[in-house]
Amino acid sequence: MNAVTLILDGYKKLFSGPNAILKHISLFALVSIFTLFSLYFEKFEHSKFLPSDLSTSILGIICMLAVAIYLCGYTYNFMHNAFSEQSPELLPDIDLTSLGTFLKALPLMIVWIIYLTVFAIIASIFAIIAPILGILLLILFFLMATFLIFVFIAFSEYFDAKGLFNVMLPFRFITPSIGMLVLLGILFIPVAGILSLIPTFAIAIVLYLISSGNAQFPAYNIIVGAVGGYLGFLAQLVWYYCLVQVYKEKLLPIMREKSAI
Repeated sequence: MNAVTLILDGYKKLFSGPNAILKHISLFALVSIFTLFSLYFEKFEHSKFLPSDLSTSILGIICMLAVAIYLCGYTYNFMHNAFSEQSPELLPDIDLTSLGTFLKALPLMIVWIIYLTVFAIIASIFAIIAPILGILLLILFFLMATFLIFVFIAFSEYFDAKGLFNVMLPFRFITPSIGMLVLLGILFIPVAGILSLIPTFAIAIVLYLISSGNAQFPAYNIIVGAVGGYLGFLAQLVWYYCLVQVYKEKLLPIMREKSAI
């Protein structure tokens, strides 16, 4: 498995299929909505161009939460599609299916949030009363949090959480996948950085020149933020695509063997 080829293949597949462009337009619109209200709450210097009443604030919170929930479910559907090598389109349809997927994954996410929270509290307590043991527990916490993503990838294959509540599961994924995961991480940062940051900077410069050097006009931060958020989300999808391939090659046989016992 060539890491660079895998990353580039992920980007290529994002734009494959007859309906890919329409899906990208819809994704960009969703990210733009999130960006618009993010800028509102961050109170930029030019926030006077945005509404500031209570009803708008409530609407903004609802919209941001709805978009975040939708994109979370959409990511699960994306990982599900990444398991199939015959699927003509990697991007899921923009429909209500993603909301249903989020609800299916919600119990699993809640349980693992509880696990991580309890583990973090215990590690923090021991870091005070027994520093060496506390440091070891914090290292274990970091490993659990890092390899937890493979638990959610396992869920996304069939949207089935059976057997995925085992608190030791992430640790079983470490040895088979850590080498490929580290290599992917090292190579992914520059590749995704080039494909995400450079277009964002280019658009920012063009808008700056168009606005006669005035980066404070209302649409500047909205457009740049939306483009950056959109490209960042695509990079996230490609990262998950790569992790699904790692899971299929390194971890799926382990899960199949475990299920057969």
